Amino acid sequence: MEKIIEADNYLHNLQLDIMHDDSIKSREFDVENSRINEEILKQQVYFFDELGLKLHRIYTLLDDVEMELSPQYIAIDLSKDNRSITMSIFDRDNGDVLYPDIDIRNINNYTPRINYIHELVHTQVDNRFNMNNILNKELLPIFMELLYSDRIKYDNRVNDRLVELSTAIGYLYDPEHKEENSRYIYSVLQALNLYRLYNRSNEEVKKEIIRYIQLLFNRDIYLEELLDKYNINYDNSKVNLRELKQSK
Repeated sequence: MEKIIEADNYLHNLQLDIMHDDSIKSREFDVENSRINEEILKQQVYFFDELGLKLHRIYTLLDDVEMELSPQYIAIDLSKDNRSITMSIFDRDNGDVLYPDIDIRNINNYTPRINYIHELVHTQVDNRFNMNNILNKELLPIFMELLYSDRIKYDNRVNDRLVELSTAIGYLYDPEHKEENSRYIYSVLQALNLYRLYNRSNEEVKKEIIRYIQLLFNRDIYLEELLDKYNINYDNSKVNLRELKQSK
């Protein structure tokens, strides 16, 4: 099982391309006037219903008590200024803490909602039953957040991820952060490739992709089976990224 990737000329040139492309920038937001609405966050789970995806129950904290709950009741705590939330998520097999006190800061009105979708997907796929390669850990959460970003008409999420990709490539030269950023690079490139394929596909293929994701949530298949089905891999994802950049 791979745990790291090596920096190469392609990634170096990709990093330079992103850094020098004025159309690829993270947006700056009016943090002072942004607030998080807890009810809006809890409603995000219905995005999965719209796609026909059923989420499985998870372990979480409710009033400091461990409970098995439906994801729409995931425990979140608002900060006093309503600009960040904390989520605690447990593995549904053994109760191990997966994400103790995740702090999702309200960079803008979109970010916490998108990140909430991202973390909910983690509750469905982060276990030994549906993933062979740990480098794919962030792939499906990123793919699903991109679909959700389209739904709420936030059209800068691909650019946000490209900026983060450029930063992660730079960290490949740092041994202390190499494994974490290998996972991000490997995942985000393939997530963007799957997102590209999804958007270019007809409705029948889109529904088929969603059906495979449900099988993954159900632990009936491994993530890599979905990727093989649609010929998504690390190498062709690097190549196809250029097409995605041009379309944004």
